[in-house]
Amino acid sequence: MPAREPRARDVRLDLFFRENALVVERLSAGLLGGSVVGSALTVQGYLSGVTQFVSYALGMGLVIVVLTLALALFKGVVVGLLRRTLPYFQTLSAVLLLLAGVYLVYYWLTVGQLAQAIF
Repeated sequence: MPAREPRARDVRLDLFFRENALVVERLSAGLLGGSVVGSALTVQGYLSGVTQFVSYALGMGLVIVVLTLALALFKGVVVGLLRRTLPYFQTLSAVLLLLAGVYLVYYWLTVGQLAQAIF
């Protein structure tokens, strides 16, 4: 059976969703980085804010560089590993998201003293 040619609409929709995903990812990373740097600037001063920004940028950049180099140097191994582990990513990400939510609730109720402010 011959492969189906992609229709122009399919390609446009694919590009539309990819571009939107990229915009959302960049906005969320920018907002997170901005909140980290902004809070450090207002609470701890200029030098601390710059240090937070540089640390955040280096951490984000390091992850991208390591993943890119790993894929370039060990393409077959990385692709094989991803194919074997891909079915578990959704479950793992759901568990991590739940744990992050539980931690945030715990933090704000205890350390953040939200419970004392409410009750």
